[in-house]
Amino acid sequence: MGDTAYNDFFKREFTIAIVEDYQLKLLVYDVESEVIVLWKR
Repeated sequence: MGDTAYNDFFKREFTIAIVEDYQLKLLVYDVESEVIVLWKR
């Protein structure tokens, strides 16, 4: 998932509410630079 896909989907109010309500864990990994960009527990 590119940075654009993350910004388009996970920055929406609806998605943020679902992630918080269901206490979902979220990991965003940048394949090109091989680093974890975001890790929410």
